[in-house]
Amino acid sequence: MLTRRRTLAGLVFVAGLAARPAAASSWRILGRCKLDLAQEADRIEVGPGRGRCTTLRLQVAGAAVRFERLVIRFGNGDSIEVPLGDLVPAGGRSRAIDMPGSRRRIQAVEMAYRGAGAGDQAEVTLLGL
Repeated sequence: MLTRRRTLAGLVFVAGLAARPAAASSWRILGRCKLDLAQEADRIEVGPGRGRCTTLRLQVAGAAVRFERLVIRFGNGDSIEVPLGDLVPAGGRSRAIDMPGSRRRIQAVEMAYRGAGAGDQAEVTLLGL
């Protein structure tokens, strides 16, 4: 009887561990923003309950964008500036941007950018992992 309980408890524990990596390894949409490429900066607000992550990525649609830098603002008032210099083509994604420390709640991401080619508008999606 005791062996059955231990076996059952072990199976429940292993099943719980197996379910976590799949959920933790998918990119989630944190927010979106339409960029007017005649401007040079914009901001994506991250809704409550969506911004806990360790890695970010930008996905672009509509027109190519050269991201100069990001300022990532956290829920506790801290912020970090990340120089990029990444050219992201329409339909492409930026490199993964790892943030220092453990999972933190992101409140907003400010982007400094330039248009890079045809088109005067782009849509940027902020992804988190």
